Amino acid sequence: MTFLEYLLSSWQALASNKLRSFLTILGIVIGVGAVVFLVSFGRGQQQQMGLVFENMGANAIYVSASTRQVIGVRPEGTLTQEDAEALTNTSKAPDVAAVAPMYSKMIKTVYGNQIRTINVMGSTLDVQRILNYKIAKGNFFSDDDIRRDSSVAILGDQAAKDLFGAVNPIGETVRIGGRKFDVIGTCEARGGFMGTNADSFIMIRSTRSCASAITSGRVRRAILTSSTCRRYSSA
Repeated sequence: MTFLEYLLSSWQALASNKLRSFLTILGIVIGVGAVVFLVSFGRGQQQQMGLVFENMGANAIYVSASTRQVIGVRPEGTLTQEDAEALTNTSKAPDVAAVAPMYSKMIKTVYGNQIRTINVMGSTLDVQRILNYKIAKGNFFSDDDIRRDSSVAILGDQAAKDLFGAVNPIGETVRIGGRKFDVIGTCEARGGFMGTNADSFIMIRSTRSCASAITSGRVRRAILTSSTCRRYSSA
């Protein structure tokens, strides 16, 4: 029996059982389509998660104060600016490349007739490098801002939309806890993670004068990065 005869016989069998042939082909198409969809969806989710962690700082380590139970009372652990500075000691922590102390608090923020309660964070210049903040408009903090002790702020993408809508916020003034801050930059959107919005924040400098708008000197956490990925564990 030649190949052509096999082909003709197969075609006749398909033609004589049209419904069964159609359902068989349909099942194959659905099965292959489902596999392709699941593989594509899995790869897309993997890339999305990778992007989220990259935006959070792929090589970042978060250090928080510990708490201990004392006679039935659980006191709040604290970190200080001095603790964060101690982590930059190369003789004690040689694998730490940069440290950024972080203050944070939910504070009422006002622009015009817009009033929002937003997460206000205070940190140093190093936080941009450690957590990979990318500026969409304007500028990040500079050495001049530190030298002049300027009251300036950086807005997250969502915070800028909530307060300013379609208005360009650069050069505008917001009141954070009753204190005026000039907006010098906005960050690119970072997306959300597990129901949280990573773009709803305002960042100010962590100098004592600016940080007084947030807290009474307590550092919520310190964020550090190792000098290389290979030295991450030792850091």
